[in-house]
Amino acid sequence: MSSEVPDLAALRRAATLYDGPTFDQSWLRLVENTKPGMDLSRAEHRALLLPWLNSWGCRIRYPREGEPAPFDTGMSDWWSTWHAALPAVSLAQLSDDDIDLLAEAYAGAGGGQGVRWARCGGRCARRPRPRPCSRCGPTP
Repeated sequence: MSSEVPDLAALRRAATLYDGPTFDQSWLRLVENTKPGMDLSRAEHRALLLPWLNSWGCRIRYPREGEPAPFDTGMSDWWSTWHAALPAVSLAQLSDDDIDLLAEAYAGAGGGQGVRWARCGGRCARRPRPRPCSRCGPTP
């Protein structure tokens, strides 16, 4: 990955990659299926979120039959921790403090055990003593 800062033309080219009907339709379908709003305390909303994230380029592994569902558990835990603190304003109205809070919440979602365990299927969680997992980093 390049450490160079992209210029405006490069950003414009990159943005056109995601400016198509497939991405808009997947978002609109998610919004429609989670009316009146996304509530990650509901298992059916978490179940809709995973394929939507993967349709946007995330590569979060689906559990095999009989395996735990680390994404579902992780998102449920994340939501119970963060939902009350999340700003209830539009993106354009976010304050600097709101953005800092969202960054912390986002880091919690990406670095939370549920999302990390999804990368290796939770194998690291079944170790008798916590030790680093090559895919997840240190286990909790």
